[in-house]
Amino acid sequence: MKMKKATKPTQEQLKIIEEDGNLVVTAKPGSGKTFTIVEKIHEISRDLLSYQGVIAISFTRKASQELELRYKRKNNENINHFFGTIDKFYISEIIIPFAKLLLGENCSLEVKDSIVDYPQFKALEELPEGTMNKELFELLKESLKQGLIFLEISGETALCILNNVPQSLKYLKARYTHVFIDEYQDCGEIQHEIFLKLVNQGIKGIAVGDLDQAIYAFSNRYSRYLLSLIEASDFTHLEITHNHRCHKSISEYSLELMGIQRENIEEDKRIFKVHVKGNDEDIIHAIEKNLEALKKEYNLSKNSDFAILCRSNGSAKRASGFLEIENKLFTDTALDKINVSWATLFNDLLSSYYLYQIGEVTILDFVGRYINEELYYRDFRKGLELVDRIFKLYKTQLR
Repeated sequence: MKMKKATKPTQEQLKIIEEDGNLVVTAKPGSGKTFTIVEKIHEISRDLLSYQGVIAISFTRKASQELELRYKRKNNENINHFFGTIDKFYISEIIIPFAKLLLGENCSLEVKDSIVDYPQFKALEELPEGTMNKELFELLKESLKQGLIFLEISGETALCILNNVPQSLKYLKARYTHVFIDEYQDCGEIQHEIFLKLVNQGIKGIAVGDLDQAIYAFSNRYSRYLLSLIEASDFTHLEITHNHRCHKSISEYSLELMGIQRENIEEDKRIFKVHVKGNDEDIIHAIEKNLEALKKEYNLSKNSDFAILCRSNGSAKRASGFLEIENKLFTDTALDKINVSWATLFNDLLSSYYLYQIGEVTILDFVGRYINEELYYRDFRKGLELVDRIFKLYKTQLR
């Protein structure tokens, strides 16, 4: 079996991996940000004690799953690491373990998506915009006594516990040595405050964000919190600037399209404007005619090194039919077109079925994406049994 060649970090990435203190990393899209985070966690893990781990937070479940999967692919296994979304961290690592100390009694807690369904706690909707006064504090405690964790104020609830239960910070300090937060430019005030509270407790903080903030100028998505870390004296600011996904001239061109003027123009251009007389069939044949010349020009050997991007599934199907050489058509599936949670689940289930067959996904991994074991233990066990049966079916039995 041919082994995949190991990727070596660039000098920029190596500086980040080796930096020992608090760190804020700004990175361009395609610069190997996730690779760098995985390598840094791997390096940190070498010196951890048996009960220690790191916190690795992503803003989406998909990003979190990719980070954890890529870490595990390095043949690492540390059950003490936390990989997950920021809400999952608040709920599983702060609220559930320490709510009982805030209340002075044990309570069975369940996550609820919205406060709207509980009019007696409507005033808690003010928390994201206001401050925690005595009345809101008592109302929040009452909601927890009734076993309710409101997802939309999970950050405010977690901060309340951190501020009022000293044992919570002591536990996190003992359990975790580092806290990573990806896409830090998306952090709000509560997320920023909790991050700094962990750092001030002695947990080393690594914030990772977007370098080209100008890209988001049209939507006013500037991050004052990311910028404040860059300016902080107790944080080292390092950058990742090299784009690994595409040639520099392509990334520069994309920024120009968005109205961002670039000072240095790349001389070796990989963007070309070509005129072809005729219809879409003539365009495809013109591309096909020039494949061999392109291979020679850019030292490529296989037709699979090329991709033809189209505006729609229909035009992609036409292009595939026009080509006289063998090609593979990639289009959206029926499930991709349905924007509901069940479609997403079934799509993920099918993809994970095949990844399970080659050992890249476990049943535990899949069920853990959708059901929190600590919150819904019985459902979690049922999920494991059901997915185990599905993943062990033959392909012909999936129909």
